[in-house]
Amino acid sequence: PGAPWGRHHSRPWLNRIDVPTAIVATRRDRVIPLKRQLDLARRIPGATIHDIEAGHASCVLEAETFVPTLVEACATVTARMPQLTSTSTAPPGSAARGHQDRASVHDTR
Repeated sequence: PGAPWGRHHSRPWLNRIDVPTAIVATRRDRVIPLKRQLDLARRIPGATIHDIEAGHASCVLEAETFVPTLVEACATVTARMPQLTSTSTAPPGSAARGHQDRASVHDTR
């Protein structure tokens, strides 16, 4: 049952993500090392990286650290979303809207 997880690789398509993206990277992660998190995040065009001094399960075990950073990350995504018009029915960032956000990658520490 767990074998497919070990074979999944997102590297081939990360550079095709064309919607505003933010990554919360955990510096004390023992499951996915920070270097690997940052490598993947930097492959996403325009992604913002928000790193925190916390572990892999910080969204649950260290919520007081994780949540403010998550809110900040979400704010960067929202700020880069195109405004919806009354004639548009496609969601922001969808291919139907032709969205091509390419903000620069930056660390927030």
